[in-house]
Amino acid sequence: MSLLSLGGLVVGFATQLILAALFGAGADMDAYLAATTLPQFVIAVLVNSLNYMFIPVFVEHRRREDVDGAWRVAGALMTIGLLALGGVALIGMVFASPLQRMLVPGFAPETLALAVRMARISWPTVLTLGLATLLGGLYQSHDRFGRAAAAPVLGAVASLAGTLALAPKLGIAGVAVAALGGSVVQLLLVAPLVLREERFRLTLRDQPEGLRKVLRLALPLLAGAVFSRGATLVDRYVASSLSAGSLAHLGYANRLVTVLVTVIASGLSVTTFVRLSEHAAGGDPALLRGTMAARLRLMWFLVAPAVTMLIALRVEFVAVVFERGRFAAADTSVVAGLLPWFLVAMIAMALGGIVSSAFYALQDTWTPAAIAVVEVIAYAIYMPWLAARYHASGVALGFAVYWSVSFGVLCALIWFKTGHHVRRDFLVSLLVTATAAAVAGTAAMLGRVVAPAWCPGALGFGTVVGALAYTAALAGLRSGELVLMGRALKDRFGGGTMASARRGAEP
Repeated sequence: MSLLSLGGLVVGFATQLILAALFGAGADMDAYLAATTLPQFVIAVLVNSLNYMFIPVFVEHRRREDVDGAWRVAGALMTIGLLALGGVALIGMVFASPLQRMLVPGFAPETLALAVRMARISWPTVLTLGLATLLGGLYQSHDRFGRAAAAPVLGAVASLAGTLALAPKLGIAGVAVAALGGSVVQLLLVAPLVLREERFRLTLRDQPEGLRKVLRLALPLLAGAVFSRGATLVDRYVASSLSAGSLAHLGYANRLVTVLVTVIASGLSVTTFVRLSEHAAGGDPALLRGTMAARLRLMWFLVAPAVTMLIALRVEFVAVVFERGRFAAADTSVVAGLLPWFLVAMIAMALGGIVSSAFYALQDTWTPAAIAVVEVIAYAIYMPWLAARYHASGVALGFAVYWSVSFGVLCALIWFKTGHHVRRDFLVSLLVTATAAAVAGTAAMLGRVVAPAWCPGALGFGTVVGALAYTAALAGLRSGELVLMGRALKDRFGGGTMASARRGAEP
C-alpha cells in the first residue's frame, strides 16, 4: 500500500509538471483550479469523512459474524452515496455558472466562462470518485488492500495518458475531460466486489442501526472537514481578485508543500494514530503522552532540515521542478517568493497531524472540529485584508498563519487534556534539532553559492552540503534522535533486533 500510494503521488505530481509545461501560470491554469475546487471540496469533505467511520462499523458487524448486517450497512451507505453524490453532481453542473461567480468573482469574463465550462465537466467526478472511494473502503474492510490501493494509481495513470492525448487538441478543457475519464477507470476497477456479492442491495428499506451509527460518528468529522477545507474556498475567492496567474502561482507552491508533507509525514502519522489508539484504549495517559512526545520529536527531526534547506534553495528547487515549456523564469521567481510561507505552514501541517491523532485516539472528534470552525471564520476575516495589502504574498502569509495558529491551539488543548506535563528533555531535543536545522539551511545556502563547475546543479550540491552539515551539527550537539537513528540502522543491518532502538525511543 505504501508503494502504491507513493506511485499515485508520483503520477499525480508528474501530471502537475506536464500542466506547468503546457499551460504555465496563466489564466487557463487559474480557470482550471477554480473549476475543480468545489468538486474536490465535496469529495474531500463528504466521502472521506464517511469512509473513515464506515470501515470500523462494517468490520464490527463482520467480527460478530453478522455478515448479512454488514452488507446491509454497506448497501444503505452506497444508496445514500449514490443519491447524494449524484444529486450534488447534477446540481453542480446545472448551477456551475452562479457557483463559479460566487467562488471567483474577480475573474475576467473570459476566464470565468472557461472555468464554468470546465466545472460542468468536473462535477461528475464527485459521483465517480465518491463511489470509488466508498468501494475502496469495502475492499479494505475485507483485508484486500491491493486493489483498493492500486485503483487510484491506475486511475491517475489513465488521467495522465488522457491529458497527454487531449490537452494538445482541446486545451485546458482536455485536462478536465482526462480527469473525469481517470475517475471512471478507478470506479470500474473497484466495482467487481459488490457486483459479485449476492447479499449487496442498494436499498434504504431496512435502515440498519449500523448506518445510523456511521452517520452519528461522522457528524463531527463532517463539520470539522467543511470548515477546515473551507480555507481553500477562501483562498480561491480572495486570489480571484489578484492579477492573472496569481491563483496558479499559489497553487504550484501549495502543491509542492502538499507532496513534501505526504512524503515526509504520512507514514509516521498513520502509525502514530494506531499506537496512540492502543494507549488510549488501555487507559494509560502517561504512555500516550510519552509516545506522542517521541513521535513529535521524530517528525521535527525530519521536517526541520527539509524546511530550512528548501528555503535556502527555493529558487533552484522550483526551477528544477517546474521551469520548462510555458512555465518561465518569471514564474519561478514568483513561486519561489511564495514558497517560504508555505514551508512554514508545512511544519504545522506535519506536527499537527501527530497532535490531531491524539484527539482522535481519545475519541474526541469535536475539539478539532470546533477549532476548525473558529479558525476558518477568522481566516475569512483576515485573509482579504492580507491579500489587499500584500497581494499573493499576503495569501501565502495567511495560509501560514492559519496552520500555525491551529497547531498552537491543538497543542495547548492536548496539554490540558493529557495531564499538564511537558518534560524538559523534550523541549531540549526540539531546540537542538532546530539549531542543527538552522546550520543545515545556512550550509545549503553557502553550498549553492560555491557549487563547483563539475556539479550538475547548485540544488544538488547545496542539498548534500546542507545534509552533511545537519548530521555534523546533530553529532556535535549530541542529539538523542541521531543516536536513536544510529542504533536503529545498526540493528537493522547488523543482524540485531530493534529492542535497543525502542529503548532509546522511550521519552
